[in-house]
Amino acid sequence: MAAPAEDGLAPIVKRLALGFALAVAIVLPGGYFGPKYSSLIEHVEFTARVKAGAINALVAGNPDLWVYQVQRMEELLLHYPVPLADSRATVRDVAGNSIVAVGVSPDAPVLARSSPMYDSGRVAGHVEIARSYRDVAFGTLLAALLGLLLGVAVYATLLVLPLRALRRVAGTLVRETAALAASAARYRAVAQTATDAIITADGAGTIVDWNPAAERMFGYTETEAVGQALTLVIPHRYRDGHLNGMKRIQAGGERHVIGKTAELRGLTKAGVEFPIELSLSQWETAGRRFFAGMIRDISERKKADEARANLAAIVAHSNDAIFSRALDGTILSWNTGAERMLGYTAAEAIGKPIGFTLPP
Repeated sequence: MAAPAEDGLAPIVKRLALGFALAVAIVLPGGYFGPKYSSLIEHVEFTARVKAGAINALVAGNPDLWVYQVQRMEELLLHYPVPLADSRATVRDVAGNSIVAVGVSPDAPVLARSSPMYDSGRVAGHVEIARSYRDVAFGTLLAALLGLLLGVAVYATLLVLPLRALRRVAGTLVRETAALAASAARYRAVAQTATDAIITADGAGTIVDWNPAAERMFGYTETEAVGQALTLVIPHRYRDGHLNGMKRIQAGGERHVIGKTAELRGLTKAGVEFPIELSLSQWETAGRRFFAGMIRDISERKKADEARANLAAIVAHSNDAIFSRALDGTILSWNTGAERMLGYTAAEAIGKPIGFTLPP
């Protein structure tokens, strides 16, 4: 029974392992390149702004001749701030012509950023910083290689180690599922053929199962009943008590009816009340609570009980002597009429042979 589950689980485990491995292989180089490249951009932009600010004094002091102060611009480019390694700082006029350049030509790939210089609010030129980010690229390649190795290790670990345990779990689940299915099938067969109504409800009091006997007893089809509240078959005057009982059970309070047999009243679709005998049980599965009630219509039994009670009252209060005896002649009952007529009390007569009431 476990083979189909294993066949279904193995591709899932492989896909999960591959997904984790790819995530590691992608996130590691991406996590390295993103912060490093972003930090380099900020550093180059900051350097360009600082150097442009340092040269602004030259532009403001002599707007027409600042382009000739090459030596002073070289000093400013070298010291405000210290040049980046493998970078080049260039001062250009508004036409983009290079005036002075300091540093070495950076190796490809190159990141370039510029910052303007101002004279009385107008742009007089730009300071451009060009910086190689080859070290970031090499670091990213190294991180990618490491990520690939880690991804392979993760893939192998997630594929080999859990799969064996998952197969054991899968086998257990398959057996348990088969057992539950068989149990559910047996319950369904019993419920479908039972002469008593069997109604199942969830923890909120909503009907989830309704057998054919319940249809015959209450008049609602399964389609009409399932999804409705249990109050559907409870007379109106008892509904508040039912709802309070459900709240008490949900709050962990005392269970008055569960596990016992109680005589209650039911309500048909036509609005007719009738006496019922209810046996209620409770269980929990997958964190959900359910209730199952086995209901028997005791209308005929109640009628018979009333008839016996009426007959007993008639016999007890009759003016005529009425008594019963067993096959061997032993007196079994003795009414008040017999007490008045024959003078013996019930305690004196019951258990004696009928012959003691006859003349010798």
